[in-house]
Amino acid sequence: MNILIFALLGEKKLLSKLDPIITNKNIDKIYLIRKFPLNREKIICFSPPIFFNKSNLLVESYRLIAGIYVAIRYKPKYIIGIYYLVHSLLAGFISNLFKKKLILLVVENPKLYDRNKNYFKLLKRCYKVGVRGSSSQKYLESKNIEKNKIFIPHNVFKFSPNKKDQEILYDLIFIGTLNSDKRPDVFVKVVAAIKKKLPNIRCVILGEGALENQILKQIKSLSLENNIEFLGYRKNVDEYISKSKLLVMTSQTEGMPMVVLEAMSFGVPCVVPNVGDITDVAINNYNSMVIKGLNVKHFSDAIVSCINKKNLYKRLSKGALKTIDNNKENYTKKSVAKEWEKVIK
Repeated sequence: MNILIFALLGEKKLLSKLDPIITNKNIDKIYLIRKFPLNREKIICFSPPIFFNKSNLLVESYRLIAGIYVAIRYKPKYIIGIYYLVHSLLAGFISNLFKKKLILLVVENPKLYDRNKNYFKLLKRCYKVGVRGSSSQKYLESKNIEKNKIFIPHNVFKFSPNKKDQEILYDLIFIGTLNSDKRPDVFVKVVAAIKKKLPNIRCVILGEGALENQILKQIKSLSLENNIEFLGYRKNVDEYISKSKLLVMTSQTEGMPMVVLEAMSFGVPCVVPNVGDITDVAINNYNSMVIKGLNVKHFSDAIVSCINKKNLYKRLSKGALKTIDNNKENYTKKSVAKEWEKVIK
């Protein structure tokens, strides 16, 4: 059996989704249509020439033609799209053209497309729809997507025995792409509000993106240069998490951010908004402080309480570690592969 997949994502995130599929003994080859090459067992990757990358039109035209070629030549039984634009659209078009079973992975928050009728039409004609958690599942059911079509394939995540560093360098850590979805500007405002009560608050931002210059200017304009250390992109985020008291997320939209699980594996509580499927693992007053919306005062008050109230912090930290201990088996390759075996037969 062959499978055709349209995807982008970073290599680490993509492999966390593909590895459980690769283990399926019924699959001979996975034909991956992706902007950048990826080497893995069973995977044959079709990527456009480098000079195509200067034009999205050229890239997507190449991917469409490559997908049609694979569908004709290698006759995949299933076609998978990971993320809506444009990967699921390409997968949907080719599956319809060649009458193949369509599987879409909704890695983002499906509420982003609340008014997009075409999006839900596409989901309704899918063979299966994978989502990140229970909130997304309930939402799609409310949009008349059949319950038996929806499944939850977790990302594969390796929980190594993590130990929090004895030397805490940061009170708060922000990890994420610096874009409008992650709202790093809100994080900076929260730090400014906290500084009024805790003048020596120490924070670090790990990430890069389109808003980088804006965030640096914001930090300077609010006189937070001594409070926020901006380090850009870092591969070794574990090292920084282990030296931090709290992980703070100020996203306006999310799926199921793996960084929350990563932080909890160190016993680092999280202060997060109630968006996407975060609350499948982030439980208010147990392992996290969950904030409704992006209210700066609510965020700052919750963070100040966690820092000042030692008993509260210890309880949240203990809850974080217990959450990982209770759920880590769900994120093993073996466990996720079993979910995919029910789908790809």
